[in-house]
Amino acid sequence: SNSTIGPMDNYGNSQNITTPYCCPTEVTGTETWTSVRNDCGGVVVKSGGNLTLNGATINIPDGKIFSVETGGLLTFTQGTIQ
Repeated sequence: SNSTIGPMDNYGNSQNITTPYCCPTEVTGTETWTSVRNDCGGVVVKSGGNLTLNGATINIPDGKIFSVETGGLLTFTQGTIQ
């Protein structure tokens, strides 16, 4: 296995990685998002985190979530989460 290019077969050839592993985007401080974002692992606003969406489009794939933990804050001015 090569961490730069992915796993290798028995002959040393790199194998294609068809589905990237994506961790959730964690918001732990104060952030403002105003543009298009593709968050393949979902989004979690952690306790103490403060996220403002102002005109942002957040793209999250099926099976992933957008969540706000207890103690986190989401301010949604304008935008789309899809």
